[in-house]
Parts: sequence; C-alpha cells; structure tokens
Amino acid sequence: MSSPSTTATAPSSADELRFFGMFEVLHDLDLPATQTEDLYDGFHAGLYDVLTGADDFDVPHYLERAQATGGPVLEIACGSGRLALPLARAGYEVTGVDIAPDMLRLLRRRLLSEPPEVARRVRPVLADARTLEVDRPHRLAIIGAMSVCLLRSHEDRTAMFAAIRRALEPDARFCLDYLRTSPAALLAQDAEVLALPQPGPRTTRVTLLGRRWIRDERVQVVNFYTEEIDPLGRTRRHLGSTTKAIVDGDELRAQLAESGFTVESEQTTQTLGEGETAEEIRLLTCRLA
Repeated sequence: MSSPSTTATAPSSADELRFFGMFEVLHDLDLPATQTEDLYDGFHAGLYDVLTGADDFDVPHYLERAQATGGPVLEIACGSGRLALPLARAGYEVTGVDIAPDMLRLLRRRLLSEPPEVARRVRPVLADARTLEVDRPHRLAIIGAMSVCLLRSHEDRTAMFAAIRRALEPDARFCLDYLRTSPAALLAQDAEVLALPQPGPRTTRVTLLGRRWIRDERVQVVNFYTEEIDPLGRTRRHLGSTTKAIVDGDELRAQLAESGFTVESEQTTQTLGEGETAEEIRLLTCRLA
C-alpha cells in the first residue's frame, strides 16, 4: 500500500469501515481509550503521513512530466503534499485537491515551513474529485500513490476522469499510477501482519498492519492498529481501515479510453518484493484523445 497519499476520492465513513482477523477482534472488544476511524482521518492521517511522507521514488517522474508540460498542475488526492511540495519547490503552481480535511490540515501546516514563494504556489482545495470544478485550465493533472484505486466503482472513476478532462487544456497531460499485482502476491499478504515500530522521545508507539484480499469484490481491505504508551504508562489505542480496488492495467486503460484519454506511455516506477509475489507500481501518462 502506498500511499493512498490520501484521497480526493471517497474515504469510508465510520459506519463503512471493515475489519478482519485480529483487527475485528480488537474492534469488537471495544477496549478503553480506543479510537476508530478511516485511514485518512484524525490520528491516522498523521500516521499515514509518517509512514509514507518520505517516499520519493516517483517524484522525479512527476517533475519530468511537469517540465515537459509546464504548469499549472492539478493534483488529485494531494494529501499532505508529498508530491505537491517538490513540484512547488521546482517552480510550478499546484492546485492540490483532497476530500480529507485532516490531510489538508497537514499540508497547510507544512506550507508554513516553506519559503513564502514556495507556499504561494500551492493552493489546497477541499473537494470531491468526482464533482470537481476548477477556475482555470491546467496543463498537467496527476494522481499519485495509487489513489485511483480508492474509487472502487467504475462509475466513480468515470466521474473523476470526466472532471479531470474538464480541468485540462487541450494539449495537457494526465498521469496516474496503479499497482500491478497478482493473486499470489495478494494471498501472501493475507498471511502477513507487519509490525511498524515508531520510537519517540516521550511516547512508545507500535503499529500493526494487515491486508485481506476479498476476491469476489475485487478489493483489498487494509487494517491498522496502533498502541501509544506515554511516560506515565497510559495507553491510547487506534483502529483504522481503508479499502481499495484491485484494478488491473487492461481495465484501467480501457476505462481511460472510454473517458476520452489515450495512454501515451507506461513505465514501472517501483518494484515491490520478488519472485511470484512481486508487485510493480506502474505510471501511465495520457493525453486527451
């Protein structure tokens, strides 16, 4: 999982969160001082930022696209600025769209630490990408961190692609990435629970991450459980969940074509794992058909 940088799509409401295995047990126990929320809300927005904020494997690719097209840049699912800030530092104006208020708060906080000329280039916008309307055309649109998969229905992705078309100049480009995976890789992840320790000067924190492939629904559910213990021995608990679609490249390219885009190029930006369980993050660059 990447980084569903967060999403300018549709994070689940608290009533839609899904838990499985040990995470379902922890949810049903309803232990004291337990907070339950979507991955992109509250505590989990900060956790997501900590876990993914340093990922820069794809930044050169987006900078290259920006250099080729110029600005302004429209970033869907901008989150806390993992891509928007490098683009702004390179001189490009960025409209950063996200539906998660807590992620945009992190972005605005980061902008306070940037030089004024960089901060002025980033415009955070709280909006749903399916109904987005912008006040000027853009020369490049991007969706990083495989966030396209957070829109789980064909209809929702079609609505988002239509909104992006409306936001682009005729000769603009649209870049997005997806995960090329396999049943073997997804099944292997079902058996894993990853421990992600995060030592700090005052609070001891450990996060457990688990993934579950729901084959019939063509989705993967990702669960998080974090315990924080402060110097006085008090414990706070956090349960988080998100669900993402498993969309293969052929399906995505076909839907882009239906939505009026032509895929110009496709490349691997990162390989995860090895052997039969290896996965690849693939970047598509599109133009208007």
